[in-house]
Amino acid sequence: MFETSRSERWLVQLGMRCPGLTPSSQVALEKDQFRLCEFDSVRVAYSNPFGGIELGPRCQLARFESVTDAQITVLREQLKGDKSRTQTK
Repeated sequence: MFETSRSERWLVQLGMRCPGLTPSSQVALEKDQFRLCEFDSVRVAYSNPFGGIELGPRCQLARFESVTDAQITVLREQLKGDKSRTQTK
């Protein structure tokens, strides 16, 4: 999810699984224009032992969908439920 400077929130879907991406990951944006758009890329940013940053493989953004606070709350609850179900299997 991204939040814009105008407090708009966008759910962003990836074209495929992004190696190394977790809920707490930091990402680097790779874009050609001022705006972030479909088909731009993100990369997981890793801190290396020398104080620098290393970037993982490119992960293409596939779709943006405007979402409300209520939708975000529902989505988070569903994801928590999915996570707890997979941990008990």
